[in-house]
Amino acid sequence: MKNIFLIMLFLIFISETNYGQKDINFTEIEKTSYSINNQDYIVLKIQIVNKSNLEYIFWLSKKKDTNSAKNNIKDYFFTRKGDFSFAEIINDNILLDKPNSIYFDFIKNIKPNEDFCFEILVKDKKQDNYVKKTECFLKEKIIYVDENEISKYINIKTLANYYYKSNSIYFLYDSLLY
Repeated sequence: MKNIFLIMLFLIFISETNYGQKDINFTEIEKTSYSINNQDYIVLKIQIVNKSNLEYIFWLSKKKDTNSAKNNIKDYFFTRKGDFSFAEIINDNILLDKPNSIYFDFIKNIKPNEDFCFEILVKDKKQDNYVKKTECFLKEKIIYVDENEISKYINIKTLANYYYKSNSIYFLYDSLLY
């Protein structure tokens, strides 16, 4: 009986230590090189995969609180950036037809077992550590929050109108180094 109790306690401990871990993986898919008029280019594809059974919503933020989803949500959705906060725009259903602005209203959902790809154009093969710098940039700037957490603050059905539609986005490498 004591052994069964210890096994049950161990299983609960394992499940509790894994609770809340985001099964979001970064994978470098490929690097493709080409040249135009003696100028070398590389396209770096980095894929993020949702390996959980939860739907995650992510955005890129200039500042990230690694300890608090609530603070990240508050900062991205409720802090005014100019005349409006993103939450005010969502609630008023404005700006639906304009292109997404990174750091302001770019938001993407990733359903379980789906992925999203960042494609980065690097202008010169000689740029030092461009793969590592790009991965570091993405890990520092991307905030993932599960849909249930965001739904405490924002109406998910209304927010869904603002999801970035494509499964990939393109950046110039130099624009990542602001």
